[in-house]
Amino acid sequence: MSTDDSRAGSIRPALLVVLAILAVLVVAVISNLGSSAAERETAAPEQPGVGPARLSAPSAPSVELEAPVGALVERTVVVGDQSFSGEDDGVAATPDDLPRFSLRGQLIDEFGQGLEGIELRLESVGEPWHLTPPAGFDPDQPLVAETDAEGRFALGTILPTSSWVALTAASPPMRAQLRRDFGRAGGRNEPPLQAGENDLGRIELAECGLLHGLVVGPDGAPVEAARIGVAGPGRGQRVRSGPDGSFVLEHLPGGSHVLSADCEGFLTREFESVEVQPGRTCEQPTIVLEIAPTIAGRVVDASGRPIAAAQVWGVPERGGYSISAEADDQGHFEVSLLVDRRYGLTAGRPDQTPPMWDGRWQEFPPGAREVELVVADKPSFRISVQDAEGQAVEEFGLRVIQVRTTSGGTIHSSVFGTPAAVVPHPGGSAQVQADPEVDDFTVFAPGFVLQRGTFDRADAAGHLVVQLERQSGIRGRFVHEGRPVPHPMVSVRADRIPKVPGAPEDRYDIFEADTRRDLGDVQGSERSLRGSADGTFEVEGLAAGTWELELRGPGAPTTWVELLEISRGDVLDLGDVPSSPGAALGGTIVVATGHSAEGLRVGLGSENYPDDEPFTETDPAGRFEFTGLRPGRYHLWVHAAPGVLDENYRERVDLGPQERRELLVDLTAGATVEARLAVRVDGEPAAGFGVWRLQQIEGESAADELGKTDANGRCVAWVKDGSRLRFDLRNGRGLSVGVSREFEVRGALDEELDFETGALTVHVPAESTLAEGEPAPLAIRSSDTDAPRSFFTWLTPRADDRTLEGDWSINLGPIAPGTYTARLSREPTRLSTTFEVVAGTTTEASLQYE
Repeated sequence: MSTDDSRAGSIRPALLVVLAILAVLVVAVISNLGSSAAERETAAPEQPGVGPARLSAPSAPSVELEAPVGALVERTVVVGDQSFSGEDDGVAATPDDLPRFSLRGQLIDEFGQGLEGIELRLESVGEPWHLTPPAGFDPDQPLVAETDAEGRFALGTILPTSSWVALTAASPPMRAQLRRDFGRAGGRNEPPLQAGENDLGRIELAECGLLHGLVVGPDGAPVEAARIGVAGPGRGQRVRSGPDGSFVLEHLPGGSHVLSADCEGFLTREFESVEVQPGRTCEQPTIVLEIAPTIAGRVVDASGRPIAAAQVWGVPERGGYSISAEADDQGHFEVSLLVDRRYGLTAGRPDQTPPMWDGRWQEFPPGAREVELVVADKPSFRISVQDAEGQAVEEFGLRVIQVRTTSGGTIHSSVFGTPAAVVPHPGGSAQVQADPEVDDFTVFAPGFVLQRGTFDRADAAGHLVVQLERQSGIRGRFVHEGRPVPHPMVSVRADRIPKVPGAPEDRYDIFEADTRRDLGDVQGSERSLRGSADGTFEVEGLAAGTWELELRGPGAPTTWVELLEISRGDVLDLGDVPSSPGAALGGTIVVATGHSAEGLRVGLGSENYPDDEPFTETDPAGRFEFTGLRPGRYHLWVHAAPGVLDENYRERVDLGPQERRELLVDLTAGATVEARLAVRVDGEPAAGFGVWRLQQIEGESAADELGKTDANGRCVAWVKDGSRLRFDLRNGRGLSVGVSREFEVRGALDEELDFETGALTVHVPAESTLAEGEPAPLAIRSSDTDAPRSFFTWLTPRADDRTLEGDWSINLGPIAPGTYTARLSREPTRLSTTFEVVAGTTTEASLQYE
């Protein structure tokens, strides 16, 4: 054997040992990977055609989670380097085992096709996602997902404690925007997200249009940073023009919009009936802004001394956006106006907040100079703060708030329940300036109840004494089926009590106005907080009186505890508060033969609890159910639906504590039929014009708009058999001049209308009393004996209606052919003319003095 062979023979045994060790390690790794894959497959089984959702985590890059629609994403959620998983029983959760949820749905277009690649965000509004998040979870970070090829999406993580979360989508510019709000806050939000699966179903993002335009000044130079606003169908928008004066408004539904443009130093312009067509970029004619007039003067005190850096505020007559300016070191100011009208101005010291409009504001015309605004010193008051025993309280916060106008109107102020900063006040007194006619005050000190007072109780020397009440409280633990409810949401508010103390309980009807509250408006304001992980809670800072407690939490029904009497300075210990199912209301909806009762939207409106108005949809059998309701008076609503119900159904329901009520709602008499109209004007589809239903209500004629014609001139509406409909071709001034038709619906309606029209422009002499923005009555009457017609409208000139010669030239748009007489009355001016309208031509009608 050679030397090389000898060496090779000695190496092979060692190499075999190394390879054996490596093989064992590989088998272990593969086994571990297989186990992890099996766990992931159990947590979220794959479905074909569904892509992953992304969960943005603060302490790590975005983590890819397999999130097919129909799978519970929340079973295994990876945030940072920590994993949270397991079954959710809704109770006794720990920071490592919080309740979880999934949210899924599908974005589709108007043809039912899925919209791919749209990003969605789910985030909390105004507060953290969770008050006690687990380690590695950022409560301020939104969840992000993207729709797959079929438009489906899925999101999931720990259930939020936030009272308001919002789902939004980054829609393409020519698609409708999406925003869905969930939670008890916000006023009209949808119900909160629930632990487990939440399915939003199919969500249509309709096709929209764009509006492009240019803003320039009177010299033709582009105006940068002009504010462009649009109002009409859909959500209002506001954008700013770029350096070249151009702007683009996106996500605009088809139809007629109102466009406005304003910029500091220029007058506001407004354009009515700006038409937008879905799927198109519409061009707005160049917007020319005129230089705004100004009002200039100075701000002085009662002695005539200038007030440096004084604040100036203004409001135009007949209402509109307010303006403001700051005076210089010598009290001089100059403020640009937004509209060419008289303005009411007032002023205040540098640290003063804007006052509300009242009779003391001075009015000035545009261009006024040497205006003098006097800031009068308010009377001085000394407020002494004491406890119930008369001992001085030397640390407190004091806030003066305007709550009334000089005309006696009341101003709602949201800062009443907000304590002022607590600072030392030696001797327990503070000096303030206030106007007793319009101002109130609040005082807050640690350990005491927030107190509101008025200055009219002061003595002749301007001194008043405020006695604070020692705060009380409520504490307890919320339990469900014997186990604590983690982090319960706790709310307290002033409760109703009988007006007659000691009245028998059977005479106490909570549905009648025979109750009162024994707490003031500040102390009686609602308080809310989150309980601890073990279900315990404590509410502090309450006044003595009668309170109501509301408890909510994961896996437990909302529970109310009423008529809790709290003594001054005491803490009422409730111990364990067991969950209670509350009242329930269910029912079945019956509809006319040939229609389905499935998917009808049913809601509950409440007189006593306007912030808690749930809604649901009926199942295939027409069933609906509301549970966990508070006792009180409700209004059951069934929303109008094509073919089933022509207008909302309403029924009053009174529910007692834990009462269960079953209703049968018969809607067979509300069945509707389909009415179709196709309208052409001068051979072209008439888009954006209204179809109206005519009614007699309490002996008076009334009309409500059912809809507008689309880009093809078509409108479909559902109405009761026998209804009378009217189509109006209204021009840009809202005037329908001879171009209308009425119908009576029998069984169904399918009509095609074809109108011939001319155009009408009315000329008014410059020396008339007609003025921009001021309405004047215009009457137009047809002279045709076979079809006499008369029309009346308020004619409001705009800045672009004035000619170079100073006359008014007002385009009234389409009008039916025929002979007419027009009369304009604005005291002391009366003008009239007679004119002929020919189809396909423009008639120039010049009004002359009578």
